[in-house]
Amino acid sequence: MGSLKMRAEDDIYENMFKPAILQTSLRKGNPPESSPKRARILHAVLVALSLLLLAALVFVTVTYLQERREKRRVAEAVQGIRDFWKENGTLNTLVLEQTGQQLVGEVQLLRGLWEEVVAPCAVMRDQHRDILTRLSQGWRFRSGNLYYFSQENNTWREAEGFCTAQHAHLSSVLSQEEQEYLVKETRGIHYWIGLADLGVTGTWRWTDGSVYTNGFWSTGQPDNWHQNIGGAEECVHLKSKSLHSWNDGNCTRRYRWVCKKALGQAVP
Repeated sequence: MGSLKMRAEDDIYENMFKPAILQTSLRKGNPPESSPKRARILHAVLVALSLLLLAALVFVTVTYLQERREKRRVAEAVQGIRDFWKENGTLNTLVLEQTGQQLVGEVQLLRGLWEEVVAPCAVMRDQHRDILTRLSQGWRFRSGNLYYFSQENNTWREAEGFCTAQHAHLSSVLSQEEQEYLVKETRGIHYWIGLADLGVTGTWRWTDGSVYTNGFWSTGQPDNWHQNIGGAEECVHLKSKSLHSWNDGNCTRRYRWVCKKALGQAVP
């Protein structure tokens, strides 16, 4: 009877204090905030790259099996020649030379085919590794491009130097959709982009070699205003949350910047 009473008291004590302990544990171990959107994008990129890699591996496997069959055929042909000369006991030098040349040609053809298969797979593997590395370093993927939004400030030339060191360039803007994306991500903060007229005033060029057609200039821009700080305004930055947010600024001012790298393209 006494033991039953003590057990009942223990159950009451446990039920009274368990919620409090659970709440305390949850307060101490709040899980970190997650980014579902970024996780979905990363998942989609990984799935797409995995499918491409799988297709490449299937292609390599099929080609490898074909190569094995060709090598087996060559080996059988060589063995047949050996058997022939053993049976006839004579050596026809001309026939032997012609056969040898044919075999050498076939081997070279197979070697070239193998190199054509392996080289693209190596490039795809390197690109896959580069994309994963950049995503882990804070780059963002959108519409076939990788973007890097800096948290530091630099002059326009220093910002472009950073991007080229990453095998990229300051971002070009080639569509309204891309401009809307950059405006959304920069949130009205000044960010350098890759447009400048450093050569001839009024002749705007993108640093990545893209063709400049028209822009998303703020009202009254570009105005090439001399600010008495060592030169005119020859470099472009985003400055507001509106669609038309471009402003020409003095290249020595220190702003954040946006790098851009197109997937599968070499940087000029």
